[in-house]
Amino acid sequence: PIPVTNLTETVPFGSTYTFCGQTLAASGNYSCTLTAASGCDSIVNLNLTIALPPPVITTLGQVNGCIGDTISVPVTLQNTVGISALSLAINYNTSNLTFVGASNVLPALSSSILVNAGNFGGQNQVRAAWFDLNPSVLNGLLFNLRFVVTGSSALEFDLATVGNCEYNDVNADIIPNTQFVNGNVTALQNSSSSVTRNLPFGGSFTACGQTFTTAGTYTLNCTAANGCDSTVTLTLVSVSTTVQVGNATASCPGDVVTVPITISDVSNLAAISMALNYNQQAISYVNYSGVHPSIASNFLINNVNGQVRVAWFDLNPVNFGPTTTLFNLVFNQIEEGGGWSKIDRVEVE
Repeated sequence: PIPVTNLTETVPFGSTYTFCGQTLAASGNYSCTLTAASGCDSIVNLNLTIALPPPVITTLGQVNGCIGDTISVPVTLQNTVGISALSLAINYNTSNLTFVGASNVLPALSSSILVNAGNFGGQNQVRAAWFDLNPSVLNGLLFNLRFVVTGSSALEFDLATVGNCEYNDVNADIIPNTQFVNGNVTALQNSSSSVTRNLPFGGSFTACGQTFTTAGTYTLNCTAANGCDSTVTLTLVSVSTTVQVGNATASCPGDVVTVPITISDVSNLAAISMALNYNQQAISYVNYSGVHPSIASNFLINNVNGQVRVAWFDLNPVNFGPTTTLFNLVFNQIEEGGGWSKIDRVEVE
């Protein structure tokens, strides 16, 4: 009998296979007869498979947009070869998106593409159609769909209606192995808020890139963390706060005296820094007492070379009305007369 050899081969899409002097580019069964060195015939059978092309994938973008903004949703295509026609139909919510046109059309499509929106068979859609007798490789961005955003909306290819989403070759045959990936528009909310801040005497306050030196109410157009507009009503209040060191009288050397430190008329107080000098020849520092509960947390005090230093801060601002005692300083009287020489520095914020 004539010897028979059976071969099975698979090659990538777009490549060819050489068999018995032939260049094969299609899947199928092939056979040839060879003559061996002995002069006898030998038959070789080939089962050849050319792998399918990768799927043609059409993708709609996932886009965030602020309410009232006009956004662009990309429509992209990959793995195409020899396309002569396309038809796309995309469902969307007309209550939340207003279609305003297409932009950045791929040059190969620009001369004859049609893109419009309407209600087709009871379904609100954007439709795109294109045809050219000269096949094109349409990879990358096909075009952007532009919408005005009033709410969120899914963007879904209409795969339920035959012919609404397909690609064709130059013979008008449908190109197989296509995939369609839906998209979405997520609406982001604009925001508004009202804040009140102190304006230090002789100082300034900066917000949203603007600096203010005068008390009053201002409307600011800022950008929120989500990238959308944020309207802020800012009220700046002049700080006319009074901090006062009280008086105390000692009858004799060795007496203990308590001196109140008071504050008047302050709102949204978040920090205190003060340095109070005293005459070390006349009095000696003993301790402090009576810290107001509103500043008891994070209250710091020390005594250095005739100066009492105080600091306090809190992320939660506090308010004080007329003549409120912040804390008391306790001293021993050393000699008659003397005492405070001056308040070196007082800052409230």
